[in-house]
Amino acid sequence: MLKDNISAVIKYIEAHPMEPVSIEKLAGLTGYSVDHFAHYFRKSTGLSVAAFVRRQRLALAARELLGEVTPSQIASKYGFETHSGFSKAFKKLYGISPTEYKERWAHHLEPSFKELPELTCIVFLLEPPSADFPLSEAGAYWCGKDFSFSNISPEDWARVLDPNAGEIGAWMPAPPEKGGKVYAFGPIVRSTDYVPEHMHVVTVPAARYAVFEVPASCLNSEMHHHIVKLWNDLYELWFANGRLHGDSSKVAFELYKGFETYIYVPITDEMETE
Repeated sequence: MLKDNISAVIKYIEAHPMEPVSIEKLAGLTGYSVDHFAHYFRKSTGLSVAAFVRRQRLALAARELLGEVTPSQIASKYGFETHSGFSKAFKKLYGISPTEYKERWAHHLEPSFKELPELTCIVFLLEPPSADFPLSEAGAYWCGKDFSFSNISPEDWARVLDPNAGEIGAWMPAPPEKGGKVYAFGPIVRSTDYVPEHMHVVTVPAARYAVFEVPASCLNSEMHHHIVKLWNDLYELWFANGRLHGDSSKVAFELYKGFETYIYVPITDEMETE
């Protein structure tokens, strides 16, 4: 199927982000003509091949901005002839300049604090690949999973989704007959009058949370990287050393709200500060 071939091309681009690519070469990977491939690629991704490759490189550049290299060094590495050209392309995609992105995210791991009531969600339940699957690597577990089995129409999804509330991703106790944990992914809702097939109603208990904002990314693969890294960093820097005290009786979760992503970790009232 051409859809599967497009997925293979995307994986190829992601695996070779700095390799010069031509549309003729990529079309050859699918076995289709250049015109047919280009049309279906844009239909599938919303972008031309050149724009997709540029977005991939900008996402990798954004990751490197969180390190010690300068925006000018990154601009050269990712094929931009001038720093101004890199900055313009980056700001068009991310809404802020590379310098602003670096200043905002490079050393940003300070939480805000929120009290939330009980949340009701309609979710898919995804089982881990094994009982010993390390949860330290399981942030954004929905990323890359195939939800085609759900057969939910856009109209039915609109009936469920409250765009102002967002969607959660959370490891929760599995049903008693299965044991262990499952990953719940789906929208926070006001009503459970309609629950699509293959989805389930779950509740997240009311709690007080430390809230950490995830660095912005234009690619799901980069979002996954940032979320996994942040989960591990925040536990090491905030919980393992006692600066915050987690509440293991409640549910930690990721909140996806438009282009913004947050990690909510339930905490007790007891808290140490520096």
